[in-house]
Amino acid sequence: MNVLSFPLLARAVVSGVLFGGIYAAIALGLGLVWGVMRILNIGHAALAILGAYLSLTLVQAGMDPLLSLLVTIPALYLVGVGLQRFVVESMHGRKEAELHTFLILYGIMVAIENLQVFIWSADVRLISTAYSSQNLNFLGLILPVGRVISFVMAAAAVATVYLFLTRTKMGRAVRAIASDREAATLMGISVRRLSRVAFGLGTATAAVAGLSLGLVSSFFPGIQIVWVSKAFLVIVLGGVDNILGLFLAALVLGMAENVIGVVAPAFVVDFVAYVLLIGTLMVRPQGLMRRAGP
Repeated sequence: MNVLSFPLLARAVVSGVLFGGIYAAIALGLGLVWGVMRILNIGHAALAILGAYLSLTLVQAGMDPLLSLLVTIPALYLVGVGLQRFVVESMHGRKEAELHTFLILYGIMVAIENLQVFIWSADVRLISTAYSSQNLNFLGLILPVGRVISFVMAAAAVATVYLFLTRTKMGRAVRAIASDREAATLMGISVRRLSRVAFGLGTATAAVAGLSLGLVSSFFPGIQIVWVSKAFLVIVLGGVDNILGLFLAALVLGMAENVIGVVAPAFVVDFVAYVLLIGTLMVRPQGLMRRAGP
């Protein structure tokens, strides 16, 4: 066990906050689809890993990682629209539709994982760039550039979704659907069209999450199980209908894991995280930071 000196604590806190950005990026799309559609897209993290592989391929072809988002975001948006159109909507009106949708999305997650193995193999990968090994000096703390960029991308994605939901007519209509689908229909809102937009936007954020992850952490087919479980914990803590609460919960989780990891063995970190998950679900299932609106 390490002695927790102030410099070590400061480094753990800042590093944890930066890593929490990845949690936020992955949880963002999962929470958006869950909050609006009331669907737990278990395959969301697999789409994020797919986004990481797509960015990796573009980087290997000579494109800058940040520019790769110009390709991966629209691509995953279309994947999301397709999932909503051909999977989710086809389940409407059926008996036990939510369960069947969940199982189909789980099957799609497995299919995506196998597709990744087929195309990119099961090797462990990392998105490396010229600036990946560079560091920034922030108040005496040495911060990896890749981790800072990942955090900025995650924060930008959260801000974009938040502003979309709160400052645009379409975003407010999406929130109306999340609050009451029948009332939204009576108000003349095209629930089907906006549901596709919401699902597409949710999966588009997986492109940002995948690149954020790939710049700072290794990935391989199957690793999505770890990330979706962390994203689920973030949503439980922040509240499924609270974008800003979700972001704060992700940062707190990343910081807590890093600080605990300094003073305790690695297995204790996950143990504490999932005890927190179970406790929150039992005591306050609506989320510790839940409030009205995004």
